Amino acid sequence: MSGRTLMLIFLAVLIMAATFLVLRPMVAAPQPAALPVELKSLIPAGWQVISDQQRQCDFNNDQQQEWMILYRYDATPDSSLIGGVIFNTDVVTPSSQGGAQSSYLPTLLIPYKLLPDMGPGKGEGYLGETRVAMNLYPPAKQGQACRANELAIFGYSGTDLPPTRLSIFRWAGSQIGYRVAHFAGNARVVTPADTQTPITSVVTYNRLNERSRLCEVKIYERPGSATTVDFAENSQRYTIDFCFGTPEDPAYPEGTVVALLRSKQPRNLSEYPGPTGESYLTLEAAGSLPPELADLKLPNRGPYRILAFATQGSLPQPASSGDGQVTEAGVGGKASWWFGPQRVEVQTSIVLRNGQPREVKWYLVGVTSTQVSTDTRWRIEKVELL
Repeated sequence: MSGRTLMLIFLAVLIMAATFLVLRPMVAAPQPAALPVELKSLIPAGWQVISDQQRQCDFNNDQQQEWMILYRYDATPDSSLIGGVIFNTDVVTPSSQGGAQSSYLPTLLIPYKLLPDMGPGKGEGYLGETRVAMNLYPPAKQGQACRANELAIFGYSGTDLPPTRLSIFRWAGSQIGYRVAHFAGNARVVTPADTQTPITSVVTYNRLNERSRLCEVKIYERPGSATTVDFAENSQRYTIDFCFGTPEDPAYPEGTVVALLRSKQPRNLSEYPGPTGESYLTLEAAGSLPPELADLKLPNRGPYRILAFATQGSLPQPASSGDGQVTEAGVGGKASWWFGPQRVEVQTSIVLRNGQPREVKWYLVGVTSTQVSTDTRWRIEKVELL
């Protein structure tokens, strides 16, 4: 081989190396793929495609990348809903081909709706209102082709609120498309913190029409294998609870009862002292609890399930001015409290520790401070098991 040939080969290698160094940043950080022309033609005119949430992934384990499109629909001047569809690439087999035969098998882009959809097992729900977020299982890995057996889409109804919808999809064959388990909680939807494995339990919080921001809490579970989306409600875990956590000292009497039953207690701080210390019970109530509810006076106790409650709305004008002052030691010294004259009854249906449902009546008194500018505190002065 001549010296001139060797020099040409050397220069060619240098040029290739330089080209690789120049292009390497573009290879390491690819731009999001644009929708193919044939896919754009299949999108209905009424859809407003959410361009930053379109995704390619193998959702049906056919070793090919499908296109997932999220879009807005049913738009009004103030709002819209979010839906989704996955376009599968299906091969047309010779038996289903018509006309002249070809040496290659043609392919078709077939849309499989996620939600909204009227297909079998669906018929209700949508993905979200203001925005959505999604988890893939198994999670996508940097530098590897996306492949997911399951897709979970969390839907939001406000900017700063938790998700209020959850839709879990799995491929069920070309005749059915993607099966879905859809959950709605108009306050919030809660799932385990683990995002590496499929979701096996879902908790929904749905608001009650009342004044203490209480919710019906339902728990849905599916088998640990998680090979289907067949969730079932665990009715033995149903309860009523606060929608977004327990407030420090609830403003309404039924809120105080729910806080006590759900194993909470008020704090007793120098800047926010309490009339009965770190308890919603007066000393008299704590000393006369029914035996079945004796653990309510313990600071470390488990929650009771609440099935229903009833309370008075407004109270009549009291005839007396209360029971007078009661002085108790607070964290920051002495504090004077005026018990009454407001008194109210709350009735609940709960599940006792032995699993038996029982009715309980709670007698509460409104307590105000004569030394500190503070709102009325509700404290339980008697508990009666019916």
